[in-house]
Amino acid sequence: MPSRMKEILDALKDWCDRENGQPSVVAKVIGVSPGAVTSWLSGEQQPTSEQILLLQEFLAKQKNYEKSE
Repeated sequence: MPSRMKEILDALKDWCDRENGQPSVVAKVIGVSPGAVTSWLSGEQQPTSEQILLLQEFLAKQKNYEKSE
């Protein structure tokens, strides 16, 4: 797995491990099934390049939201 993809998936796992971070929320926002997100987090599957970009955008928005609180 490319290192940048691993960084993004690690950040996603960190977000999902927090109190309100659920794979179903990520899935809904980026337009995939919750099972797909779970498969990425477990390492069973890898997201496509487009999905990685959507994950990056999602995580950036979450980070900006957390900073504003």
